[in-house]
Amino acid sequence: MPFRLLTCAVFTLAALTGRAPGAFVGVGLWEGAGALATAAALRYDRRRAETPAPGTLPAG
Repeated sequence: MPFRLLTCAVFTLAALTGRAPGAFVGVGLWEGAGALATAAALRYDRRRAETPAPGTLPAG
């Protein structure tokens, strides 16, 4: 996920500074959205793993 955020920054900055075509901003936004979706999925998965299933006793 950190590399997707880095890719987002690199593509966006390259397009905004004129080093790459303006369409590359879309690539940067796509990578940024993918990084946020991955972060949300990992957070959801981590929270789900911490919550005991209904009808079970918590470990410990």
